[in-house]
Amino acid sequence: MQLKNPTLYGLSEDQRTLRFAVAVCPTCDQLNFPADLYGCLNCGASGDLLQRRWLAGDGVLRNFVTVHKALRPNQGAPAVVAEIELTGGLMVDAIVDAIETPLRTGMRMQAVPVQEKHGDTTLLACHFIVQETHP
Repeated sequence: MQLKNPTLYGLSEDQRTLRFAVAVCPTCDQLNFPADLYGCLNCGASGDLLQRRWLAGDGVLRNFVTVHKALRPNQGAPAVVAEIELTGGLMVDAIVDAIETPLRTGMRMQAVPVQEKHGDTTLLACHFIVQETHP
């Protein structure tokens, strides 16, 4: 099955979790996301100097909100939209599959592939799930 945004993320070796495509600037060590940039967002170094690598898709929930109206086509409502700080330091905005789970900032999260229907095609989108359920 195809990824919805293959320039942003890919399947991890375990095929059950996702990792993110990033570009590291050798000049200033800035972590750039998405990786397909014209240059470093911090110092402006040329894009051909940036070093592409994968960043693990686990992190910490920093902020979240439940929205009760779909923000985009094919998105259900209600939905939890969150800011997650990945272990490597990158901050990403994401959908969290946790409508029935009480959330709190500081919870461990994991990016996982979720099937989404787009017309006649089913693609693997990036959602996050809670890694822990204890207080």
